[in-house]
Amino acid sequence: MKLACALCHPQTHLKRRSRITGAVTVEWHRRDGNLLRLNAHLALTPAGDFPMTAGRELWLEGRYRERGVSEPWTVQWKMIGG
Repeated sequence: MKLACALCHPQTHLKRRSRITGAVTVEWHRRDGNLLRLNAHLALTPAGDFPMTAGRELWLEGRYRERGVSEPWTVQWKMIGG
């Protein structure tokens, strides 16, 4: 429930999107100083260059092969402290 509320919060805004084909990174800066990040790789082949920073992983579906390289259909939500 807290995750859904963070997405609706009027003080959050879109920060960046990935330039990887079939993948997207979206960041919301929250009023409490935290950053909510979504990495979504929605393609059939592995993709690299996802931002990999320390933080609390809220959800991971799929896996990362190595630093920043994800398997196909990987989705990760992460909360990064401010």
